[in-house]
Amino acid sequence: MVKKFRKILLGSKDGEGEKFVIDIGEIIKHYREKKGYTQSKLADISGVSKETISRYEHNKRIPHLLEIIAISDALGFSMDIFKGE
Repeated sequence: MVKKFRKILLGSKDGEGEKFVIDIGEIIKHYREKKGYTQSKLADISGVSKETISRYEHNKRIPHLLEIIAISDALGFSMDIFKGE
C-alpha cells in the first residue's frame, strides 16, 4: 500500500478548479527511510549534496528538476508520485 502524503488544497484565484500542493520533503524522506538510506548515502548515490537533501526534507528549499530526478532514480520511485498518482 502506498503511503498517503499530506496535501494542502488551494483554491485558484479565478475560482476555476483546484490546485494541490504536496510535501516533496516528506516524500523524499519517506522513500529514503524505506530504503534504509541515510542522507549521506542518498547524497552519494544521487550526486545531490547531503545539505541539499536535508533542506528538501525540512522544506527549506524546493528541488530543482534535475535534482529531483536524480533523487527519485536513486530511491526507485516514479516522478508520477508528484502528480498524485
